[in-house]
Amino acid sequence: MKLDQHPDFFTDDEPESETTETVGTAEPTPQPAPQPQEPEPRPRHRLRRFLIWFSLLLLVALGTAFYFRYISPYATDIKTTGTIYNVERRGILFKTYECSVATTRALADTIHPYTRTDFSIADPAIADRLQKAQLAGIPVTITYSRYFGTLPWRGAYRNVITAVTPAN
Repeated sequence: MKLDQHPDFFTDDEPESETTETVGTAEPTPQPAPQPQEPEPRPRHRLRRFLIWFSLLLLVALGTAFYFRYISPYATDIKTTGTIYNVERRGILFKTYECSVATTRALADTIHPYTRTDFSIADPAIADRLQKAQLAGIPVTITYSRYFGTLPWRGAYRNVITAVTPAN
């Protein structure tokens, strides 16, 4: 058996064809169409994808920080008893109710007799009850929540009164 007739001699998938050259009219042999290759992702697309993910993570982190700083109170159901100094509605753009309370602890203190605690009031109905208690001069027990930060529509203080009851 000759070497060129051996079946393992050709390693290409296409069989070899014999061509004869003719003088004058030489037609090119048909070339197979190139196979479309998958384009490699360009670095710009990777950068855009990275920037989108980074922006989303940054938004989630800022939203979480905003929630814990301004929306979620870090101390709730705090109770204190005292006498109401004044209740007033103030603000330029957002009108909120604010309140000053002299706690019974501050009234019993002989070193700092004029200490008072300032509060924002969450509900106008609570502000009305506190104004009535101020006019009557009766002590009240207030329940409030403490936030890390203030929001202009919630009031000027971190302590926000959520409930009021007459003191026993």
